[in-house]
Amino acid sequence: ALNGVKNLKTYRLPEKWDEDLAYLVGLLIGDGTVTYSRAFEFTTADAFLAEEFRRIARKLFGYEVCRKASGVQYAVSSKQIRVFLERLDLGYCQADAKYVPAPILQAPRNIVVAFLQGVFDTDGYADKRYGNIQFSTASARLARQIHLLLLNFGIIASLTVKQTARKPSHQINIYGADALRFHREIGFRLPRKRERQALASKLRMP
Repeated sequence: ALNGVKNLKTYRLPEKWDEDLAYLVGLLIGDGTVTYSRAFEFTTADAFLAEEFRRIARKLFGYEVCRKASGVQYAVSSKQIRVFLERLDLGYCQADAKYVPAPILQAPRNIVVAFLQGVFDTDGYADKRYGNIQFSTASARLARQIHLLLLNFGIIASLTVKQTARKPSHQINIYGADALRFHREIGFRLPRKRERQALASKLRMP
C-alpha cells in the first residue's frame, strides 16, 4: 500500500461495553504494547489467547489480525481503532505506568469480571498444586487498582513488592478460601488455568 493509504480504511466500532471488549482491554493491559499512536500489539505464545484476540478483533471491529514474523505478536494497525481505545482510557503507556481504565472502575460487575479475566489470563498464575493465584506487574498503580477491584468481590489478597534486576515487580497473592472465591467469582477464560479451580475446590471443600 502507498504510505498511509492502508490506514484510511475505517472499521466498525462498538456502541457500548460488552464482556469481549472488557476482556480485550484486560489482555492489552496484561501483555499488550499500547505505546504506538496508529496501532497496538498483543504478545502471547498461547494459541487459545491468540485466537481469542483474533476472534474479538473480528467481532468488535471487523478487523483481521495478522501474526507478525516473530510468531508471538499479533498486531492491529489502525489509528481509528487505537483512538477508539484511547477514548476508553487505554493510555499510551509503558508497562510500568499501566493502569485500569476509568470506565472499568465504574462498570457493572460482569464487565469488571471480563476485564480481570483478561488481566489474569495474561499476567496471572494459578499454582498447579493448590490453585493459589499470583499476579505480577511492573506498575504500582495497576497493582493497587487490581487489589481494590478484588476487594470489591470480597477477595482479600496480599500486595507485595519484589525487587528484581530490572524494575520492581508488584505482586498480588491470593491464597486459600480467597483463591477459591477468585475461581468462583472471576475465574480464567484460559482452559489450562481454569483447570486449577478443581484443585482449589478439592483442597478447601471437605
